[in-house]
Amino acid sequence: ATARLAMPVPTGLSPPLLDLSNDFFFLHQCGDRQICHFGDPSARRTMVVFGDSHAEMWMPDFVSFAKTHHWDLIPIVKPGCVGQDWSGRKEPSWCQRWDFWALRAVRQLRPDVIALSTEYSHWIGHTPSEWRASIDGARHEIDALAQLRSDLVVVEDPLFLPEDPTTCLLARSATLGSCTFPLPSWYLTMNSAVAAFAVSHGASFIPTIDWFCARGKCPTVVDDTITHIDGGHVSKTYATELSPAMAAALVTAIKPLAG
Repeated sequence: ATARLAMPVPTGLSPPLLDLSNDFFFLHQCGDRQICHFGDPSARRTMVVFGDSHAEMWMPDFVSFAKTHHWDLIPIVKPGCVGQDWSGRKEPSWCQRWDFWALRAVRQLRPDVIALSTEYSHWIGHTPSEWRASIDGARHEIDALAQLRSDLVVVEDPLFLPEDPTTCLLARSATLGSCTFPLPSWYLTMNSAVAAFAVSHGASFIPTIDWFCARGKCPTVVDDTITHIDGGHVSKTYATELSPAMAAALVTAIKPLAG
């Protein structure tokens, strides 16, 4: 609302601005050549969360879902290795070596469902070649995972904010409006391309845009919660608040696959 956008940045934000950078679900070695179990390890159904740090940031939601719905949850995650790295479009080669290990690990685990979450929205506004490479990287991941005979769910990559939340919110005379950003048309185009490719490969696609943007505007603060810890990563606090929405989306996504 116009009145809210004009408001100065309130005190008592969650998480506190000084703690914002640490408000994240760090997996540490789990998923990087180390198999860890979350959710309900005794469950008969298994879900693998596959991706980079953009999969890691959704772990509060996946863990909550797995505990509630009785899934054994296994992250196969390598922060810093995005689709362009895995597909060989970019260096470093150690990402490609991890991808080789990760795909082999998933084959051995034979999960019922694979949930893919990876960074690709960072390249909005960059050169056309970078934009295409980002799309190609996401497609490569979807194609590789779709061949593993597990049901595949692809999570839409949230918008990459054009300004660091801490810098924006601490700026002199900052308002909620000055830290609210327009929703780029390129973001919609990019996600439509990824969604269409996912569906064409038999996967379900979970849109996340409505959790971050409304009426063409994407605020850094929703109610009193900071949505991101930096330009591209959702805060653990906001991700946890979104757990019911993500759980409902996962249930919807998995049902037609299971059927």
